[in-house]
This record gives sequence, C-alpha cells and structure tokens, in this order.
Amino acid sequence: MSRRLVVVPDSDRVEQWLLDQSRQADFVDLRGVCTLSELVERCDPAGTSRRAPADPMLVRMAFGKLAAQHAVNAFGVVAHSAEFAAQAQELVNHLRGQAITARQLEAAAGQVEGSLSARARAIAALWRAVDAFLEERRLVDRADWWRLAAERVAADGLPVALRGFEAIEVQHVHDVPPSRLALLEALARACNASGVRFTWRWPASGHAATDAFIINTVREVEARWQSLDVEIEADVPDGPLAWIGQSIFSDDVRPREAPELSAFCAPSTRDEVREIARRVRRLISAGVPPEAIGIAFRDLADDTELLVEALSELGVPARARLGVPLAQSPHGRLALAVLQLPEDGFPSEDVASLLESRAVRVLNAEASEPRRTFREAGIRDDLVGAPQQRKPSPQPSPHRGEGAYSVRLGALAQRKKEDSRRVKLLAEAVDRVIGWCLDVPEQGTALELLEAWWDVVTKLGLLEPARRGAVPPLAGSMSGEVDRALARDQAAIEALATLLSDLKDALQRSGLGRQFMSRRDFARWVRLAAAEKNLVARGPRAGAVWLIDAREVAGRRFAQLFLGGLLDGRFPGRPAPLALLSEDERGVLNRAAQLPMFRTTVGEGDVRLPTRLAEDRLLFHLALSSAASVTVSRARFDDGGRELLASPFRDALARCVSGFREVPVHRAAAARLDELQSESELR
Repeated sequence: MSRRLVVVPDSDRVEQWLLDQSRQADFVDLRGVCTLSELVERCDPAGTSRRAPADPMLVRMAFGKLAAQHAVNAFGVVAHSAEFAAQAQELVNHLRGQAITARQLEAAAGQVEGSLSARARAIAALWRAVDAFLEERRLVDRADWWRLAAERVAADGLPVALRGFEAIEVQHVHDVPPSRLALLEALARACNASGVRFTWRWPASGHAATDAFIINTVREVEARWQSLDVEIEADVPDGPLAWIGQSIFSDDVRPREAPELSAFCAPSTRDEVREIARRVRRLISAGVPPEAIGIAFRDLADDTELLVEALSELGVPARARLGVPLAQSPHGRLALAVLQLPEDGFPSEDVASLLESRAVRVLNAEASEPRRTFREAGIRDDLVGAPQQRKPSPQPSPHRGEGAYSVRLGALAQRKKEDSRRVKLLAEAVDRVIGWCLDVPEQGTALELLEAWWDVVTKLGLLEPARRGAVPPLAGSMSGEVDRALARDQAAIEALATLLSDLKDALQRSGLGRQFMSRRDFARWVRLAAAEKNLVARGPRAGAVWLIDAREVAGRRFAQLFLGGLLDGRFPGRPAPLALLSEDERGVLNRAAQLPMFRTTVGEGDVRLPTRLAEDRLLFHLALSSAASVTVSRARFDDGGRELLASPFRDALARCVSGFREVPVHRAAAARLDELQSESELR
C-alpha cells in the first residue's frame, strides 16, 4: 500500500493527480489518493450514529410537510409553498455548514425583537422538527454528515481505514467552512496522536486581497493548531500568469505584458460558445491534445449543452462531470409543460412545440404542420374564440369538444376541402393532448397528482426508449450526429424516469403525498426537483476537451484554458440570497449570537469583502494560473437583445496587463471558406 494518502476535492482532480504522478513514475498506486467525500466515508460517520444520509429531496419535502405546524404563524401562507421549503432547507444547510445548531439559532432569536425574532424562532422550531423526523427513520441530513464524521474521529481516534498511511495530505480545497474544518482538525489531532504526518496545502496567490476568501480559516487554524505537529502550507501556483493574481486586486498595480493572455467578446452567449469551439478546433488541428484543453465557466449549467453542441458540430469530443439539468433538457421541458399548459390556457406556440417534438409520439405523419395551421386558423390559445371553457373530465376521452382549437380547426377544415383530412388529423392530436393534460386534476393529494401526471407523460411517449424511428441509416458525420442526439435523448429519458420514482418515494416517506394541493403548487415541487436532477454526463473518458466549473479548477493543469462568461453578476457573482432572512437580518443575528452564524463577509484587517466576491477573486486567480495560455471571453448581449455588463475582472485585467485588448467577434451569415473547420460548416 502507498504510505501517503493525498486528498483532493473530486474525481476529476484524482485523475489529474494520477496523470501528474504517471509522469514521475512507471507505476502509480491508486490507493494513495481519494476524494473529500471518500475521506468522510473512511471516517465512518454512520458507525456510532447508526444512521444513513437522507436524500435531499426527502428532506425538502419534510420541511414542506412540517412547515404547516411550525412556520405558518411567522411566515403566513407562503410557508405552504415549495419555494419556502427549498429556502428553509438552504438556510439550515448554510447554518449546518457554519457548525451552528438549532439551539444556537433559537438563543440568538431570543436576543432580538419583532418579526425577526418570530421568524428565527420558527426556523429553529422547524429545523428541530425535521431533525426529529429524520431521527425516527434512522436518517441524517447530508449536511450533517461532516459533523458526524468529525465526532467519530474525535471520539475513536484515527479511523481503521486510515491507519495504514504514514502521511495524509489535503490539497486544492479552497472552501473550508467550519463543519469541514472541524473534521480536518479532528483528523489532524488523531494523526498527531498516531504518529501520522498531516499536511494541509491551501490554494493561495500570496496577496491578501486575492486570498481573502480563505485567509480567515488559515489564521484560525494557525492559532488553534499551534500545539500540533502538522504542516500548513500555502499552495501558490507557478503558471506563467500566476503573477496576475498576486497583483490584480492590489491598490499598487505595476502593469506587465502577458503574451499568454488573450480576450474576445461575442454578440451573444451562443456566439461566444461557438467562437470558443472554433478556437479549440484550431488548437487540436495544430497538434494540441484535446485533454490538454479546458473550458471553464462560473456556475456551469446551461452552458454545458451549448458547449457540447458547438464542439460536436466541429467534431471535437468533450467531457463534463455533470450533464445539463433535467429541467433544461427537451424531455424535461415537455414533461413540465404538461402541468403548465392547463394553467396558461394551452398557448398555441407551446402546444405546437410539444406536438412537433421528436420525443412526443402523438401526431400522425399525415397531419398538417401545427404551427402554420394554428396561425392560419387564428388560434392563440384554447380560450380566445371558444364558446365555452373546457372542463376536466373525470374519465379519459380523446374528444373533449368545445375549446378554441376544436372550433377553429373545425372551421378551417370546412374551408380547406383539399386539406380537410390533414387538418382533422391535427385537430384529433390536439384534442388528445389537451384531454390528457386536463386529466391531471386541478386539485388533489400530491400522490394523486403525481400518478395523473405520470400517466400523461407515459401516454405522450416521453418514457419510451430513444430510437431512430423513420430516420434511415446515414453515412459520414450525420450518422454520428444522430447517434449523439439519441444518446442525449436516452439520458434525458432515464433521468425523467428516475425523477418520477424519486418523487413518489419522497412523497410517500415524507407524508407530503397525502397533503391536498393545487396542480399549480404541485408543479412547483416538480420544477424544483427537476432543476436539481442532472442528466448523466456521457462522452469519452480520454482524448476529450474538459468542461469544468470555475470552482473545480484548483489543481488542474492545461495547455490552454478558455475562461468564459466574464460578466458582472456572474463572475464575480452576487451573493446567493437566503430569502427567509435579509442580509441585514443575518448581520443582526450574527451580532446577537456573537458568532459567525452567517458567512456574509471574509478577510482580515482592512480587507473585508462579500463572501461571493472574495471566492470569485480566488477562483479567477486559480483559473489564470492553471494553464500555459488563457483566453477570457464574454457576450455583449443576452438572448433578449439586452446589453450585458462586462465583469469588473476584465477592467482589472486591463489595469494590470500592458496592452490588454478585448477582440470583438462579429456574427457572420456564413464562415469564410478558408476559415471552415468542419464538414457541417461547409454545408
């Protein structure tokens, strides 16, 4: 067994460590590295508690179920909503990360007055109720898993799974809230007692204005661990652009040239992604290995699908740790539309999109084209032009009668004798879809609404395996495009089926399934769950461009990094709102408790920054330091044509780097012949 254990944040950085070690030795022992989550499991947090981690969806629904008893008096009817449950869960998770208990929150609430006191007490009471709910089922919130691991190590010493090592070294972990720090401290003390060398190498730039996000934790560790024989080292990268992070946010800036840094701005986000893909393609054509190229965005989510699509058009393989959220996939949007269409009166554009989707198998191949036919019939929705409003039927029926679609498509079929049959086929498909959607009752128990929605999703064909259908086998690049589209569809189908099963399980176990609610309220619960369910990321494990979040860049090394989304409000971003308590109220509770219950600002001395800004400064430095060459980029306008503000980081670069210039990229109707990168562009 390897005598040294290196702990890194995630599996991608495990791979990076293995790659680095393989350049130094012919054989690398995989047992010498693990992720943070694996380290927690090795500490056996379930050992003494005999409890398993709870599914976050179940915990959220427990908050929703118990809010009616503990939060309505303080928060009013909003406490019945899915959004309240999600916000309460997020707030409590934040407090757990800060190593704060419900008792401490309740004590702080007793030191303040007015509505803040009532709301803080209600949150503490709800928190206690949820913990009791989980304890009855021998479960624990995942946010408490670190605390249990720290308690186990503090009580029993170094875990058995770690006793075969002579040294344990934690690397590239930039976010160390008190709950994590408690485990690291317990491990450090256990290692000290067992004669195991413990090292924590924290990512840094060497300048207080850049390192403000982590410097408080480091100073606390230096003070509390003085009696321990441990090593605490600043891990300052040595890349060609690392000097920027050491001076970019300083008051005294001395500009220097940085030939390894380039920048461009594109008309829109889609144009930005396409330009990144084109530059990646040129690098690969010039001989740079795909796996030596990284593309990073802050809060990478919706960009994943755009990036994969743009890269695949140019024949560039890509890999991401997480796929797109289910709610952003075609299958996810269609499934959610089933619940939203009745509330909106079945808008013609949305109904046409559903019928035209390749995922929905309702429309006859001989039927009229929906969008054009709806315009010709003058249909806006199912309400305008209807002699009477549709009513949901207790029994499923393919024909519900007198909505605007039925009336106006019937009239159009009579006017267009030659196309009468095609229009009637479309009208039948529309009537089936509307009838199925209305079979989801306006009110019912959550489980009844789930079963009805599940039935409609099944009838629409959204859970059927992806298949080519009428698409004949194709040769060349188009065959690969079809295969990739089918793979994405299959991943979405699997995620949707998993979501349905997880929802049913969580509703039953939490007791929320028996609660009476409206279809609109049920849709909110579903949307929240779908937004957190990611498709399985599929793609090659080698020879592919990396798509990563800026939070995952510490410890990575690339020949070229593209850092996109350099926009104000994204990178740096704004503080994540804890809607149940304002920022001022969190400060009041901090002062009342005389504890950092809420991490609102960080830094030391005169350097105090909002937490999100401080983290983004450090991440920006780590991104610039991770590659031999870096290209930063942004979009000038959003999808609605509104101008987007450039990130203050871009202005800081212009102040720090001599000759810094952001090259504008213009949208062209067609690429120049000598700039074509692929067969698809030629077509």
